[in-house]
Amino acid sequence: MYDKKKQKDFLGLEVYLKPTGKISPKFEYQASSKTTFKDTLTGRKYSTYQFGNWLNEKHVVEKVRQGYVLKLGSVDLESDRMDKYTNSNMERKFIWYFVKDNYQARNVDGMKPIGQAMPQYSSQQMTEAQPSAPDNAQPVTMEDHKSMRELDDEIPF
Repeated sequence: MYDKKKQKDFLGLEVYLKPTGKISPKFEYQASSKTTFKDTLTGRKYSTYQFGNWLNEKHVVEKVRQGYVLKLGSVDLESDRMDKYTNSNMERKFIWYFVKDNYQARNVDGMKPIGQAMPQYSSQQMTEAQPSAPDNAQPVTMEDHKSMRELDDEIPF
């Protein structure tokens, strides 16, 4: 049913929970703290306390670098053997798994991402500055400054 290559590339950390025989709001499924999680790619087993070690494994870090994100899921499965204590053949598969994160490719209402919408800086060669004063401009002298004082109004206080 599944392509073997796709199934081989699937990376997750899974554990099976056994039924308790109780109904909600009590726990319907549980596992001991001694229960080990199994890496679906390498087959290596990790205790609940070694979750951080699994995240630092080489193949897991590589998935994160490729843009995958970690998700959590569970599914109820029917087992082929009956549990004598709970009279149930159901079990729950609990798994941490990776999926491709396409967040960077998404846009909102057809709007472009900021990197495409904003004008990008392009370096240009420096040019010589143009003079800002007109050709007939004269420098200001002290006499011009004194004549300007006469034009000022006194402010009465």
